[in-house]
Amino acid sequence: MKRYLIILISLLACYGTTLAQDADKYNWKTNLKIGNDLFERGSYYNAITYYEAALKAKPDNVEGLYKNALSHYKVRDIAGAELWFKKLTDLDGDKYADAWFYYGQSLKMNGKCEDAELAYNNYEAAKGATDELKQRVQIERAGCGLQRTYKNDPDVKVSHASGSVNGVYPDFAPFPISETEVIYTTIVTDTAI
Repeated sequence: MKRYLIILISLLACYGTTLAQDADKYNWKTNLKIGNDLFERGSYYNAITYYEAALKAKPDNVEGLYKNALSHYKVRDIAGAELWFKKLTDLDGDKYADAWFYYGQSLKMNGKCEDAELAYNNYEAAKGATDELKQRVQIERAGCGLQRTYKNDPDVKVSHASGSVNGVYPDFAPFPISETEVIYTTIVTDTAI
């Protein structure tokens, strides 16, 4: 079993290296197209490789910035999502209104609530802002307020869960069974995403 796991990891590493090498062969338009095809199929990890190769050659491509940032967000690379959404909103915050919302989410998840609230304000002011996301903005703002309320409360301790929770696969229905333990369900797969 251990041998098969080592072989699988080696194959995945080679595949990732091959993707990066392939992306270096193409011009920015081809990389963007391949990234878009992978994005549409839900292969966000692989799409990132091509988007970033396209953006290396054409850093002001708004579509590439948006989909790259969204790919990082979807694979839970929130620090990467924050970085790419910032580049996008700094360059052109009007074309993709929801970029402001996801930028705010990324900031909030990274503990930057004051900045997140500014991004939420920009989302609400943007053309194309939907009522559904505007309602979510109100909930997210309440979360930021809660963070400020409890930030300096000595009775409240916030800590990150171990690596088994909030991994690359979706986790569902967390249920605390003690002060230090949680039961949850997760999707476990033996295939590469």
